[in-house]
Amino acid sequence: MFRTGSLAASFAASMVILLFQTPLTAATPESGSSNAMLLSPRLRVGQSVRWIGDIGLWYYEKSSHSNVHRNMHSIAYTCVVEKKTADSLTMSREVSVFENDHHIPAEVTATNGHWINFHNFPPIVVREGQAFKTDSKPLQDDPLCLIYSTAWFGVPPATLSRGTTWKFITPAWIPSFKQFEHGVVTVKSVDSTTGVTVLSISLHPPTVQTVVERYDLSIDDGGLIRSETQRSEGPGYLGNSTFHYESVWALVR
Repeated sequence: MFRTGSLAASFAASMVILLFQTPLTAATPESGSSNAMLLSPRLRVGQSVRWIGDIGLWYYEKSSHSNVHRNMHSIAYTCVVEKKTADSLTMSREVSVFENDHHIPAEVTATNGHWINFHNFPPIVVREGQAFKTDSKPLQDDPLCLIYSTAWFGVPPATLSRGTTWKFITPAWIPSFKQFEHGVVTVKSVDSTTGVTVLSISLHPPTVQTVVERYDLSIDDGGLIRSETQRSEGPGYLGNSTFHYESVWALVR
């Protein structure tokens, strides 16, 4: 499927899509004072969350290292709720690649083609913002399902309002330009009518206070990440996922 040679990968999210396979019923949004707005996704069995992005692959021919090529194509993650309990969701995780009519990976917006299943990651259990393997061991990897992750963004306080802040330190297994980056989350807004919370994320190296990256996350009631807005240079959450640095590289080489 992918050409031979040395590869390097880059990733940029082009859109975020929420797909619900069963109709949603209207729900009264929880109070903006509760951190359940980030830690209790409102999903049912059979519902799914999907996001699509474009990945660029640079490679060179083995016969000529100076002959560098670049190929862009679209890739999608789909997470489906397979099981639900009072305090947890079990979600499957599937990777799909878009192919054109010649069965070559391509950008979904630039050509006719179709999606094909490319890889299935093991399912995860999501509970109060934490992801676990099905054997109950903590998942030391990106959950990939666009759900607020306490590993990525820290544990929010019990009550949330505009201006609420908390700090976090990125664990070693999260890819970043500098391991153990320090982060600060600030609540920009809480809309108790729509159930949407907007968070501002800022990151700085562990030894200095200079902010190296800043972006906003818009989160649906319960913890579903609906969009990201860049406020500085940097990949943000969607572009700095484990998928970018580890999973894709392992899949294509």
